[in-house]
Amino acid sequence: MPGRLLSSVKAPLLRLRLPLSSRKLLMLALLALVGLMGATLLYASQVLEAVSAETLAHSARSLALADDVRALQDLTVSMERSARQAVIVGDPRLVRDVDRTLEAGRQLARRLGPALPPQEQLLVARWIVLGDSAAALLRKGTSGSEAQRQRMFALFGELGAVNRQIEHGSRLAIARSAEQFERDMDRHRQTLLAVGGWVAAASIIAALVLGLWLSWLFDELAAAIINLGEHRQPARALVGGPTDVRTLALHISGVKQTLQALENDKELFMRHISHELKTPLANLREGIALLEDRVAGQLGAQQQRIVAILSANANSLHRQIEDLLQYNTAVFAAGRLERTRVDPGALIRSAIEEQRLRCETRGLRVEVSGSAAAVHLDAGKMRVIFDNLLANAIHFSPDGGCIRFVVTQSAGWLQIDCIDQGCGIAEEDRERIFDAFYQGRRQVPSVRKGTGIGLSIVRQLVEAHGGSIRALEHDTGARFRMELPCEPG
Repeated sequence: MPGRLLSSVKAPLLRLRLPLSSRKLLMLALLALVGLMGATLLYASQVLEAVSAETLAHSARSLALADDVRALQDLTVSMERSARQAVIVGDPRLVRDVDRTLEAGRQLARRLGPALPPQEQLLVARWIVLGDSAAALLRKGTSGSEAQRQRMFALFGELGAVNRQIEHGSRLAIARSAEQFERDMDRHRQTLLAVGGWVAAASIIAALVLGLWLSWLFDELAAAIINLGEHRQPARALVGGPTDVRTLALHISGVKQTLQALENDKELFMRHISHELKTPLANLREGIALLEDRVAGQLGAQQQRIVAILSANANSLHRQIEDLLQYNTAVFAAGRLERTRVDPGALIRSAIEEQRLRCETRGLRVEVSGSAAAVHLDAGKMRVIFDNLLANAIHFSPDGGCIRFVVTQSAGWLQIDCIDQGCGIAEEDRERIFDAFYQGRRQVPSVRKGTGIGLSIVRQLVEAHGGSIRALEHDTGARFRMELPCEPG
């Protein structure tokens, strides 16, 4: 399921075309990231500025509230002191001082009221009522009864109690304001964290998407180049991406078409030259055969040696031409498989039987170990594979040596190893040994070189079956491992 989801996302991204080069796209992405970070920093600075303003406002409100409460208390004390002095001295100016102090207290109480909770606002109103009552009793004069004076002083005592309650209420108001301020600060912190988190997440996601997209595009280009080098058809054509990637993909496609045209010309040339060589070579071999049969008369010993050399070289040239024709046939037929139920071990033994005379001439032993159930493969092409592997092993094996085929089968795969005791394969030749006409660095001095296409035919036919073949590191001689996907017959 994740792989299917990834493929559904990957396919449209690979088709996405942008009118920008990769360099401009990366610069644009970097500028967008810097702009996003700058906007985030600007927003954070604005939030911090707002926080700073709120901090100052909160401090100012708290100080103003505390100052007003203390000022109200001081006015109450001053008013009570003036009232007592007025009662004792009987000076009307002191009564006017009480009135002025009471008016200042009323104004202060009205300013203080909105800053207090509703319950404490009632206390402020009570302070005004008590102050007015005490002032009214004072205005009746100092000649009032002792009961009136005691009532006035009791009202001033109540004013002190109200002041203490207002002070307690102001502290509660300051505490609540501090709690609200802390909640506001926490809200700002959460907002900044959320914005920072979203910006970071968006930046990471954008970077991942852009990085994955570009990496997928370059993987497609790399796969196309690898397929170009290995003469394989790409799984799909790259049609999306930035302008420079699309241009490079078009260049790769053009190179592929050119190489394909050259390959077609090469195959056509090889077919023509092979057929053109067969006719004069057949005439040459026929003439040599007539000389060997003494149709033109008896030959001397020197003449017979010359005829034998001509016959050997003509036969060698004939084999090379047949190899070229076989290679062309294998390349042409590699894409068409006729799978039937075959026994791999039986095909190997059949190939051994056909070349038994060559093996016996040089005292070679060929062994087959392991077994595999019957599988669905192209019997004819598998026989060509085994023929070429065995012929290569015979060519490089020393006289009296041993050639082994090891057959194993597991988990839907057929594995066959061909092992000889020859001169082996140089490490730097292991990848190129399957290229057509390539001759490895290690050769048998006393044996005529081949055409270098037998292993190339093997690889063509193995890959046509969906398998692979490679040369493994081996202590003595060469070891080829062939792996084929197979279905039991």
